[in-house]
Amino acid sequence: MPASKNDVEMFKISAASQKTQALIRLGLTAVRMVTVGFCVYCTANALKDFAKGGPEVMGAFALVIHRLRLDSIAGYVFGAGGVTYGLLERGGKRRAIGKAGRLQKQLEAGEPNRTSSDLTEYGDVPDDE
Repeated sequence: MPASKNDVEMFKISAASQKTQALIRLGLTAVRMVTVGFCVYCTANALKDFAKGGPEVMGAFALVIHRLRLDSIAGYVFGAGGVTYGLLERGGKRRAIGKAGRLQKQLEAGEPNRTSSDLTEYGDVPDDE
């Protein structure tokens, strides 16, 4: 069966769209690579100038790091990141357990002798009142 004119035009449009998307991805990759290269170049120049400064410059840099207490700041950042990750994981697990709990209740509705130990929908122990 021969392809209609509409099918051919849709194929041309699809091909042009894919070509444009590929060119955009290529351009973004090139921009990223140039940016990383520029950062490496600037860092290398800064280190070169830093090394030429001698012990006084290195001592001053060590004093700046000591005064800023970067080790404490890094610890707080990693700690906060860990707590955030834990909270996000807990929320995701509660959603998954809730979905499974709803499915379990549907299964139990048809069988009166089947029970899931009276846990709540989210897998928690029910409050005793």
